[in-house]
Amino acid sequence: MSSLFEECIEALNPKVLVLKNDEGKIVADTFLKSVKQTSWGRIDWHVCPMIFQTCKFSELEAFFKKEKWANEELYIFG
Repeated sequence: MSSLFEECIEALNPKVLVLKNDEGKIVADTFLKSVKQTSWGRIDWHVCPMIFQTCKFSELEAFFKKEKWANEELYIFG
């Protein structure tokens, strides 16, 4: 029987990369510094410069074909 963590990783993608604790902390800290949060710990969407809402994967796919992915930009999926 596998652990819940292993099941979650397997469900995400067979090529998912699990970071070591220190690497994961660096990523989490960078994320928290980059994204404004409400006092209760949610993303404050009101201060995001651009919001694209969709419920269809095809629309999301079209968005990324049109927009160029840039390393200095942060994309948040919720």
